Amino acid sequence: MDLKTKHVLVVGFGKTGQSVARFLKDKVESLAVWDDSEKGQKAIREAGYVLSKSLEKIDHILWSPGIPHYAPQPNPIAVEAKKKKIPLICDIDLFYQLNPRAKYIGITGSNGKSTTVSLLKHIFESLKKFVYLAGNIGTPIFDLPKVKASDFVILELSSYQLELCPNLKLKIGGLLNITPDHLARHDGMKKYSEAKENILKMAEKKILCLDTPDAEKLAEKYNVTPVSTEKEVAGGVYTKDSYLVNNLSGKSRRYLNLNDVPYLKGKHNAQNIAMAFSVAKLAKLCGRRTSQAIKTFKGLAHRQEFVKSENGLTYINDSKATNAEAVEPALKTFENIYLIAGGQAKEGGVKEILPLIQEKVKHVFLIGQAMDLFANQIGSLIPVTKSTMLSQAVKDATTQAYADIQSHKIKSATILLSPACASWDQFDSFEARG
Repeated sequence: MDLKTKHVLVVGFGKTGQSVARFLKDKVESLAVWDDSEKGQKAIREAGYVLSKSLEKIDHILWSPGIPHYAPQPNPIAVEAKKKKIPLICDIDLFYQLNPRAKYIGITGSNGKSTTVSLLKHIFESLKKFVYLAGNIGTPIFDLPKVKASDFVILELSSYQLELCPNLKLKIGGLLNITPDHLARHDGMKKYSEAKENILKMAEKKILCLDTPDAEKLAEKYNVTPVSTEKEVAGGVYTKDSYLVNNLSGKSRRYLNLNDVPYLKGKHNAQNIAMAFSVAKLAKLCGRRTSQAIKTFKGLAHRQEFVKSENGLTYINDSKATNAEAVEPALKTFENIYLIAGGQAKEGGVKEILPLIQEKVKHVFLIGQAMDLFANQIGSLIPVTKSTMLSQAVKDATTQAYADIQSHKIKSATILLSPACASWDQFDSFEARG
C-alpha cells in the first residue's frame, strides 16, 4: 500500500488510536483524528492532529475496535461510512498490509487467548526465534519495531478486531473456544460466533479446539487440526491421563506430563497448552524443546496468579475473569474457596455457574455495581457478605477464612478474586483491579 496518496481518518484516540496516528503522521496525504469524548478531543488537539470526523475525500478509516459500529447502537461515523462504502479496518489490518511478508500467527477464543499467546511467545523465544506479540494483549501493533520476513508476529485477536481485519492473512490461526460474551455488542450469539469464525477463514493452517459445541460445529466446515482436552483426536493434539499427546502424524506419542507444569493448572490451561503445542509443531518447532519451554512458563498476571500464602490462606488474583465462564476454571482448580466477585456485570450475571459456586465456594464477598444482583443470585445457596469495595472484601474474606481454619472447619483456604465482571465501575482496567 502506498500511503503517500491516502486520506485517512483515525476514529478513537485511546492507546490504539494514538499509536496508529503517531505512525501515520507525515506519511499520508492527509490525516484527521476523531474521538467522541471531550477528553479525547482535547488530547487530539494537544497532540497537534487535525480534529475532524468529516468523511470527505477519506480513503481509509482506522477504527478503534472498542467503538460499536453496528450494535447495540452504531456510531454515526460508521453508519455514514457504510453508506459511502468506506471500509472500517483496525490497526492490525493496516500493519499487515504494510508488512505482509512476516509470519503471522493468530489466536482467539472467548477465554484463554492471552495465556496462550503469551505461552507461545515464551516457547518461540526459548527456541531462539525472533518473535513479537501484539493485538488484544495490550501492545498496539504499531508500537512494534519494523518486522522482517523471517520474524514471527503472534496476535491475540478479539472478536472486535476480527471484524475489522478484512485483509489479514495468517500462517496459523487457532480458535480455543466459543462461549457467550459481548452479545449486546455483536447483536447476539450468531454474529459473535461468526466474528470468531473469521480466524479460520483468514488462516492458512487452522487449529480448532473441539471442547465447546459452537466450536465443534465449525470442524464440519473447515479442514482443521483438532485439539481437545475431552477426547482423543486423530491428526491433532489432545490430553489424556494428565499427559499431552501428539497425534499430528497419525501416531500417538506422549510429550508432556501436565503435572510438571506448575503455573498452568486446570483443564482450561490444558486446553491452552494443547493449542500452543499444536501451533509450535505446525510452525515446525521441535516438540521436545517446546515441551521443555512449556514447563518453564510462569503464567500471566491476573490469570489465576499466585499472590502469597500465609497462615493457611492462599491468595489468588484472577482479575481477568470478567465473565461467568471465565470464573469457572478457577473454581474447578482450587478448594475451600472464599470468593471475591462483582463489578460491572455481564449479561446473566453468575447464573450459569451457580451449581459450581454452591459446590466449591464457602463464602462470597461482593463488590461494585453487581453486588445486589449477585447477592440475589447466590444468597440462597451459600453465605454472602456485601463488602462494597475490594480492599474491604480482602479483609472480610481473610477474617472469615482464618476463623474457619481456627475452628477446624477447614485445614486451609483460597482467597480468590475472580470477579465475573468488568472492572470499569471502580477501576480503570482489570489490571488495576488485580
